[in-house]
Amino acid sequence: MDRGRQMSQWKNNFAPSLLIFTLLILQCQFLVGQDLKCTEDEHEHSTKPFCCNKCPPGFRMAQECQSARERTKCEKCERGTYQDTSNYYRLCYKCYTCKDNEEEVKECNYLSNRVCRCKPGYFKYPIFSNSHECRRCKVCGDGETVERDCTPYNDTVCKPRDSCFDKCSQSCGYTTKAPRPMSTHPPRVLKEAPYWLIAAGSVGVLVLALVAMVAIVSCKAMQLRWTQKKATLPSQKTDDLTSESVTSTETFSLRVDSSSDDNESVPSPTYARMEKQNALPHCMKREINTNQFIYSVLEEVPVGRVMELVRRLGVKDQSIDRARRDNPQSCLEAQYQMLKVWSDGGSRGGSGSTLSWALLQTLLDTLLDMGLTGCAETLEEQYDLEHLQFK
Repeated sequence: MDRGRQMSQWKNNFAPSLLIFTLLILQCQFLVGQDLKCTEDEHEHSTKPFCCNKCPPGFRMAQECQSARERTKCEKCERGTYQDTSNYYRLCYKCYTCKDNEEEVKECNYLSNRVCRCKPGYFKYPIFSNSHECRRCKVCGDGETVERDCTPYNDTVCKPRDSCFDKCSQSCGYTTKAPRPMSTHPPRVLKEAPYWLIAAGSVGVLVLALVAMVAIVSCKAMQLRWTQKKATLPSQKTDDLTSESVTSTETFSLRVDSSSDDNESVPSPTYARMEKQNALPHCMKREINTNQFIYSVLEEVPVGRVMELVRRLGVKDQSIDRARRDNPQSCLEAQYQMLKVWSDGGSRGGSGSTLSWALLQTLLDTLLDMGLTGCAETLEEQYDLEHLQFK
């Protein structure tokens, strides 16, 4: 009986307790589901439902606050980095490095970035919306004068010099010389040419025309006989000539030795010159600027395929992450740094500012493997790379 009474009391107490527990769970879910409204100097915690204070300019977040009553742990930006706004970033921005032909105007500190401008004699030339280079100012040529001097941001503007004709055309339009006196002699009457002279001239023209026709017919006949004779000569076997050069030998001129009985044909100097011209693209390779070539690649390759290209070229993920951290506000500059890491790592065949032909071959082959044939052909035409052997 006591046991039944205890069971009855337990049931009576369990129902209200379960109801209260359910209401508490619903209230917690409601509070979590509400959007936090943090102030401008605060940010929402990454995993918990409360706000943390931001780090001031010149500092970065070292550790997020652990509760609403605690403060965020901030650390000052290291040398060569900066933060110019209130933030909750783990890293500071890397300071800008002055490019070639630039000079520093303002030093980099933990609060602001370095400011550079073009050196005297150079001006800022935009390449893309957020990229530029300093180019040498234009020098006005002969017959020109400076209309606007060169500045670090604008090139020289030239205009033609004022000529004497432009200045004097109005003042010299009239002359003060006295008119030439009219002659009192009667005008001379031209005598007509005699008929025999006209007839002789006509006959001479006809004779010259006949001689020209005979010469043309003779040349055609000799050319036909020479073509037939050349077709009967045995073809010479050569190891250095390809099939394309064999077909082109039909246009080479031949020199016939009149003293020999078998009329042996010998290649003329034209043949040697053509061989040298054909070999020129392979032995005289022009240098390609690495920076300009990388920007050309980024202009041709779709933005969504650049990361695939970079990884196929062998750039490590660590270098990719570093380029993203160093350029958080510019995707183009980050991609440029990734390709620059690749070019610097394989520049054994070239210098730091020029790209080796082995790297060019590797990049074009990689574009073909990715199915970007159009991009590869555009770069090939733009930089005259037809002599490279694609796989």
